[in-house]
Amino acid sequence: MSIDLKVIVKTCWQYFKLTAGGLLVLFAALPLVIPKSEHLERYERLEMEGAVAIGKVVEKPINETRLPPTALNKLGPAGGFASGVISGNRLNNALNGTPKKDPLTLQYHYVAYEFRTPKGAVVKHQVPVTADQHSRIVIGAPIQVRYHPQNPQIHRLIDYSAPFPVITFELQLQGALMGAAIGSLFIWRGWPTGGTGPSPPSPANGPAGRIQRATRSAGTTTPAVTGGPRTVGATPTTRRSGFGQRA
Repeated sequence: MSIDLKVIVKTCWQYFKLTAGGLLVLFAALPLVIPKSEHLERYERLEMEGAVAIGKVVEKPINETRLPPTALNKLGPAGGFASGVISGNRLNNALNGTPKKDPLTLQYHYVAYEFRTPKGAVVKHQVPVTADQHSRIVIGAPIQVRYHPQNPQIHRLIDYSAPFPVITFELQLQGALMGAAIGSLFIWRGWPTGGTGPSPPSPANGPAGRIQRATRSAGTTTPAVTGGPRTVGATPTTRRSGFGQRA
């Protein structure tokens, strides 16, 4: 019994689309059924219920990610040339002790701060900021923080972050409808034609059918069956009259 790999791949892809579509519809409907967590609701009410504290900048860390110059080799001769130039510049800067930023060095700027609540709780945290904001921030300078009185860990920097967006029921409904539409499209594309599952290959398309077609195409004739009942409506076969035969 031979295995048709094409049919197996088609069946697996069909079941994948059905599963992915069902999961999309399920996850799209969950926000409408499951209530919001208390943590998320406090973030949404931070602007109305939050208190303001004056914190202090304690550090300005910078993290760098240096990509290898070989990543440019995929761009052809121009990428290989740029890779060589960047490698040479890095080596020259390292020997001279004057490190400089190159296009393959990514920098991430942060500000670390701390503040104290009226109840005496000290909160330390750090958040990412832009390069321009990082250059204007001074270590030891005061910084304004809006925090939730019931959980000071829920807070934001007033001058360096935007208010947390409120997720309304209308937004949840729009997201659910979009997810359900995409999931339904996956299910529709993966739903079998017969409605009961992926159909097995027909005998004509199987190995035996292919062998029979190849044999007929090679010139092998199928023996005629004689002596059986004549099919109603079939066209009679005409024979020539010859020696020993009646016209």
